[in-house]
Amino acid sequence: MLCTVAGLSAVLALVLSTVWSEETLLASHREQQKRIGIAEINEALYDYHRRNGFKGMVVTNYSIMKYLPEIGSYYKLFQEDDLKIFKDKSENIRHLFIYGLDLDVAIKKGYAQRTKAYIAKKLDEGAYRTEFEAMGIPFITMESIP
Repeated sequence: MLCTVAGLSAVLALVLSTVWSEETLLASHREQQKRIGIAEINEALYDYHRRNGFKGMVVTNYSIMKYLPEIGSYYKLFQEDDLKIFKDKSENIRHLFIYGLDLDVAIKKGYAQRTKAYIAKKLDEGAYRTEFEAMGIPFITMESIP
């Protein structure tokens, strides 16, 4: 019995001496949270943000973005074929990252046709610029707000 009490005391002392600070735990949690969703997309978004910073809101249907530390506050939901969102200057929309615009299924259903055509026209005019692609999804910066 004496051996058991001494053993428990040693374990308790070890546990109490290995207490992590709140900041260490929060930092670990933030790093884990950055990996939710699709890692390749998250890494590309974080890399762009580190290098350039977002100039305004990111219109996207990648809903995971709203939960990503440091960049979630830039998330603005894109809903199917919502062209008015690109033209609303009050929203401070500066970037587009719309998953699925090039999928045949979306185009066959018709909801992406107008949006895709509008974005393609703006890219051709030089008003929008593709910054990078992640998993085939272009990240576009609006050079001028309509």
